[in-house]
Amino acid sequence: MAALSGFKWKSRHTVLAILFITWLCSYMDRMVISTAIPYIAKDFKLSPVAMGAVMSVFFIGYSALQIPGGVLVDRFGARKLMLWSLGWWTVFTAITGVVNSLGPMMWVRTLFGAGEGVGVSSTYRVLANWFPPKERGTATGIMLSSNSLGPALAPIIGALLITWWGWRSAFYVLSVVGVVIMAIIYFGLQEDPANKKGITAEELAELKGEEVSAKVAGGEQYSFWQVFKTPVVWQCCIIFFLFDLTVGGVRTWLPTYLIRSRGFGLLQMGFSVSLPFFLGAVAYMLGGWLSDKYFPTRRKILLVAAQWISVICLYFTYTAKSAHWCVFWMTLLGFFLFVGMGAFWAVPMTSVSKAITGRATSIVVLGGQIAGVVSPLIIGFLVQITGGGFNAGFQFMIAATLLASLVALFVRGKREESGSEEYKSAHA
Repeated sequence: MAALSGFKWKSRHTVLAILFITWLCSYMDRMVISTAIPYIAKDFKLSPVAMGAVMSVFFIGYSALQIPGGVLVDRFGARKLMLWSLGWWTVFTAITGVVNSLGPMMWVRTLFGAGEGVGVSSTYRVLANWFPPKERGTATGIMLSSNSLGPALAPIIGALLITWWGWRSAFYVLSVVGVVIMAIIYFGLQEDPANKKGITAEELAELKGEEVSAKVAGGEQYSFWQVFKTPVVWQCCIIFFLFDLTVGGVRTWLPTYLIRSRGFGLLQMGFSVSLPFFLGAVAYMLGGWLSDKYFPTRRKILLVAAQWISVICLYFTYTAKSAHWCVFWMTLLGFFLFVGMGAFWAVPMTSVSKAITGRATSIVVLGGQIAGVVSPLIIGFLVQITGGGFNAGFQFMIAATLLASLVALFVRGKREESGSEEYKSAHA
């Protein structure tokens, strides 16, 4: 309560709110497909592998534009790229509701992913510009809690819209939401604190030692390859790939698992599958805050602990004898998965300079998006070859999470400031 009583709303908190709703919109747009896919499959007569392909092709486009997006952000700035990205994916969200066969659906979802992918690094760059390192773990956790809240809301909203008007309506409604958020960004967001009207001298002074300008001098002197060779960057890329094999698998296949293996109806599934993601939204913020508060120099401890507990929850989710216990364990799974994600993102966001944030985060995110491509396909393949069962899919996610934790044990979480001797010597 003492911390809350001393809290004062600042311009950077408004920026964080805008970043949060932007990410929330993106995750609702991309995740409603998981709720709609059983009904799309019925209309298009899709096999489990084809269902997995529809959910995974988004990540092909998303992955392909990660690196170009990071380069463009570091060179030209974030705000314009955010607007372009949001406009592109909003259009393709609407087009998703129009297609009538597998081929066009695959193309539309790929192009939709490309629109989202190019804008990801811009949000990390804005956050790095607006928050000092001591607050970045918490701020990143709050921003990325939308990654859990979006999948929590998407099944409920999607299930209601599908029940009322059919699966196509979900995509039409979400495209309207995208237009509204574009207006919010256009009128309410500045990537550079120095250009923000109404910002106080006190807040600027807090950030003055933190490279206030959005166009940070010195970032261009490091090549993309030098950024990639930074140990924490490539290590986090590998961790995110392995960890997102699990998170992506849970996001895309959990609705179908509850319907086909546990016998849930549409609305029962929608509300049940939202529980781990609602709890995960809180857990994402908690993971970032705990990392800042108690693990500022040993962030990997919190990450690894959360991953190991997630493994236990994964096992009991698919072995639970009753549907009620299944929902209990998958809800607990959502909590610890996203505590881990909050702790994970605190590592790169506090370990690299703002001058290379765009490129560094694009490399890390790329690892997760490659996982997003292959995870739904691998799980779909395992479901198909085992006659429709999901046990092998859960075992695959358990193995991926354990491997991610092993890599995390070797990460050094020390923050590298722009111009530091450690950073310079690493890339001499």
